[in-house]
Amino acid sequence: MFALLVAVVVVVLFTAGVVHLMATSSLQRSRNTVLPSATRVTLARQAARLEPWRVDASSQLALLEGATLYEKGDLAEAKRVLGEARLQDLSNKDLEALLRKVNRDIIVRDSRKAHQQHGHEGPGGTLAPEDVEP
Repeated sequence: MFALLVAVVVVVLFTAGVVHLMATSSLQRSRNTVLPSATRVTLARQAARLEPWRVDASSQLALLEGATLYEKGDLAEAKRVLGEARLQDLSNKDLEALLRKVNRDIIVRDSRKAHQQHGHEGPGGTLAPEDVEP
């Protein structure tokens, strides 16, 4: 009976070690800027899934997903993803820098919209719904 218990413990520890090595390898490869963005996101997602308690893995995933959303122009979703990750990992300077960049671009975009809409006012300084740009 004792031998069976030892065998189970050895198998569990071996499996945990293999999972940790896989997660660490995926995380390191996701930081390789030579790889395509989609591959890096997949690797970071794999690392975060294998070891969900690792803050660095979830931060890397959020950073890559946020960068992808930013490149696609989805600033609101990028801000949400990066903001949530930033709350979990306050020490990640890359997350902080990308979040600042996204926030700055949101401010610029919104100011442009406000400037472009100026002059479309109707009676009493109101805007018609069709004059408001999304």
